[in-house]
Amino acid sequence: MKFYDSSRLKHLAGLILLGCVLIPSFSSGLNTVSTGYQTTTAGKVINAHSVCKEVDQTGANSFFVPTKSAAEWTAFRNNKPSNISITDPECIPGNITKQSQLDGSLYLSTAIKISGNYAYVISATGNLMIFDISNPNSVEMVGKVKDLAMGNAWDIAVAGNYVYVAASNFGGIMAFDVSDKTNPTKVGQLTTNKMQAARGIAVSGSYAYVTAISSDSMAIINISNPANMTQTGSITTSSAIPLSNPQGIAISGNYAYIAAYDSGKLTVINVTNKAAPVLAASINAPAIFDLEIVGNNAYTASMGSGFSIFNIATPTNPTLRDHFNSTDLNGLDDLAVVGGYAYVASFNNQRFVTLNVSDVNNISQTNVILDTNYRGLRGVAVSGNNVYLVQYENSADGASSSLFKVDVTNKTSQVRSTAYRTPMLGVNENIEVVGNYAYITSNETDILYTVDITPMIPKLVSAVALSGNSGVTGNNDVEVSGNYAYVASINQDRLTIVNITNKTNPVVTGSVSNTNLDGAYSVAVSGNYAYVAAQNSGKLSVVSISNKSAPSVVRTLNIAGAREVVIDGNYAYVSSYNNDSFTIVNITNPTSASITGSISNTQLNGAKHIKVVGNYAYVVSNLGNALVTINISNKAAPSIVSNYTTPSLNRPNGIDVDGNYAFMTSENNVQLTILNISDPAAPTVWKTNSYPDISGMSGLKKVGDTIYVSANNLNGFLGVVNVNCSTGC
Repeated sequence: MKFYDSSRLKHLAGLILLGCVLIPSFSSGLNTVSTGYQTTTAGKVINAHSVCKEVDQTGANSFFVPTKSAAEWTAFRNNKPSNISITDPECIPGNITKQSQLDGSLYLSTAIKISGNYAYVISATGNLMIFDISNPNSVEMVGKVKDLAMGNAWDIAVAGNYVYVAASNFGGIMAFDVSDKTNPTKVGQLTTNKMQAARGIAVSGSYAYVTAISSDSMAIINISNPANMTQTGSITTSSAIPLSNPQGIAISGNYAYIAAYDSGKLTVINVTNKAAPVLAASINAPAIFDLEIVGNNAYTASMGSGFSIFNIATPTNPTLRDHFNSTDLNGLDDLAVVGGYAYVASFNNQRFVTLNVSDVNNISQTNVILDTNYRGLRGVAVSGNNVYLVQYENSADGASSSLFKVDVTNKTSQVRSTAYRTPMLGVNENIEVVGNYAYITSNETDILYTVDITPMIPKLVSAVALSGNSGVTGNNDVEVSGNYAYVASINQDRLTIVNITNKTNPVVTGSVSNTNLDGAYSVAVSGNYAYVAAQNSGKLSVVSISNKSAPSVVRTLNIAGAREVVIDGNYAYVSSYNNDSFTIVNITNPTSASITGSISNTQLNGAKHIKVVGNYAYVVSNLGNALVTINISNKAAPSIVSNYTTPSLNRPNGIDVDGNYAFMTSENNVQLTILNISDPAAPTVWKTNSYPDISGMSGLKKVGDTIYVSANNLNGFLGVVNVNCSTGC
């Protein structure tokens, strides 16, 4: 006797529901069924309608408990009588919700601010990111929001539960509610002609002060109601007011201090009257780019002339205290001053410099870190003994952009580490998920990425260049078997083996390049052999991988345009994109593998990814915008039983199958489509969802209730989508 949970199993194919009956007693321990439709088993009350009996077409009986929730089913399963067997139910997809995504959000980072245990980072790609830095040794991205209107965002300010963004392309200010760190939400925005190409932003009280380089202005914004911000006043450059190309801004009391880059001035504006700010003073500060105020001093960073300290005890008469320059200070972009030390980032020369400013009249340099990964350093913020840096450009390996951490406990000998990385642009054809990690290849670089998928927002933990040169392109597919990842490189005609035992430091152990691997597109592994489909050579190659340092090709088969290969039991299944065909290969003896059957049909136009389940192969027809179902019970004569098209399948790409459902991505219309394939000959659409921010959807892998989607652009490297099995099931 078997019991099924009907809260997660609405129907069983081939079963006839006779109706729910009251079962008076069983020696098994199912002892009571009340008239109130409750079931008590092993002392556990299950709130159900009744116990139901089903009979299949052969007359065999099954019973199920129609519990109302997955929790009730778990309780029943955990407390069932020992002589009752249980079949865990199939998940029927319910509401589909996007959970998060890992993308290149740190690329083109422009500013960082820290408040409490959180760091807030803005990027010119329109991303606002929130990092939990409570444990400096394990920084996690906990929240993120992307808004295309934030393109070229340049600066941020944090005030209470709100983050304010100077959005250059938008020409104004945006307000985000960050009270829920996992879900930052835009609540307001304002654009005016005095905030065009907004650059710097500072908040004091109920006002935000925004510099703008197109209008050479500073605007004062009333933010007392973030959802309805208003401009109260502004001031613009003139022959008498040096505000040409204003950059950074800081507020102290009733004065705004502005880095007027083209004017070459530290300009002081009296903002007592919010409706009519006026010039208070200015002082020479060549190529000044940013500043910070501590007490009665203004500390300034210059793109071309080093670091200066100004006495602003009398705002109407600032004076220079000291100036310091060195070859290490070329192209200073941002700074932070804490506890008698100034930490400055060089945009131009890959340096992080620590200056002793405890004597404001005698600046000295205590340490410099030169790191080729420090390309385009743009933001600096301090928390305790750690300085956090963001970069505008990608790291030297070309694989990622980073949030760096520098332990500055020792001012003369500091330790640099990477606190967090996000991947760079790459065409990611396929994805592999094993345990707590996803493995993704980049077609635009020679990188294999390893991603920890346990956090709410997946975290990049390593990026290894398979040839030692990240500038090489062409990794297309990855398969994991045991402690090794096998990568097919389409442009390198190569299969590479990577030891992934240490997820943070994968090591290339061996590779094989061969003319038979010309255009290596896909790889599948079974036992001591890897099977590589190479579309240019038109070969399926069998590669012995028993020696991880010296893999070798031991067998090749001619399959024109071979594109995708998957293994199921003793057979390999190969699709041909350009030849509209599907081939079955017997691999019982890998060294003498042979073709057993094939089918060529225009319905297989652009045949791509394959998923084999039982007697059926589900093949993605990329150019035919279809899912093609092939009966493979006769290996010598596979036959098409269905060619299903629907508008949501617009250049379909990835596929996975779970039970009676096929999950598919479409690269053109950024849609995830779920098909009911309980009848392989007549699929139907179950659900569709669009995800514009995961454009270029490519590979797909379903693990439990979670779908992982790779995508081929900066905006959607890895999308995480939840399939809610407790709703609508």
